[in-house]
Amino acid sequence: MKTFVVLAAALVFVGSASAYALRTVMLKPGQCVTVSKTRVCAARTPTVTVTPAACTAAVNDAKQMDTIHWQILGQASRILETVQPTIQDIQNGNTYDLAQQNATVQDAGNQTTTLTASYKQAESQFNTDAAGC
Repeated sequence: MKTFVVLAAALVFVGSASAYALRTVMLKPGQCVTVSKTRVCAARTPTVTVTPAACTAAVNDAKQMDTIHWQILGQASRILETVQPTIQDIQNGNTYDLAQQNATVQDAGNQTTTLTASYKQAESQFNTDAAGC
């Protein structure tokens, strides 16, 4: 029993010593400290500056892409709203103004083509700006 108490006391002492030696050390870049006869130094890192202009441009490009995306969806909805009554008219045997419908669909299609080109241009600009961010 006496050996067990001495052994337990020795383990507690060793555990306390190692806990003291393995304490948490907070260092600033380039600062050094000695921990249990070992010199530990924090790395010196150069300051990195992120250019907010490139990031701001990328965010603006993303907002522009989002706006164009919703405009394209609006044109698609316009086409569906124009064509849907015609389909119902055909099903019901009614007549409809084909020239007016074609003009509306053609106009919406042209606007969608223009918006798609604008979207691709904004996407390309976004990729360029985001690479520098």
